[in-house]
Amino acid sequence: MVIQFSEYVKLQLHDLDSYWTSKSVRTIIVPGLCAPMILGLPFLAHNNIVVDASAHTAIDKKCNFDFLHPMPPVPPPPPKKKLREFFKELQEDTKLMVAELKMVCHDRLHHMHYKFETIKEVNPIVAIREHIEVLAKQAKLQ
Repeated sequence: MVIQFSEYVKLQLHDLDSYWTSKSVRTIIVPGLCAPMILGLPFLAHNNIVVDASAHTAIDKKCNFDFLHPMPPVPPPPPKKKLREFFKELQEDTKLMVAELKMVCHDRLHHMHYKFETIKEVNPIVAIREHIEVLAKQAKLQ
């Protein structure tokens, strides 16, 4: 008994979250299969898929997408700012920082106003005389 399969359909597969899409392949239609679809070696080779049975992975070599452990792709990094925009933001941030610093310093000065001690002015003649007296008392003790 000879069975011929002469019908095919172009097929392109996607994962459930549409993170990965296969290349379009011609798929032979076989009625009465044990599974809805069997993807063979030509499909795996055409889409650069590597199967590692011991690690339980099926990975697309080009984009590192793992079919058995799908994860969303890493989002691209945000675009770099232009130098003019960077300096404009820097100037605005500097203005805010200076305003905040002035406010904090003003508040601290206002709160510390009554905590300052008044200090007598230093009279050099009195300081010299007191130092001489201290030296004389030390000499007398020796």
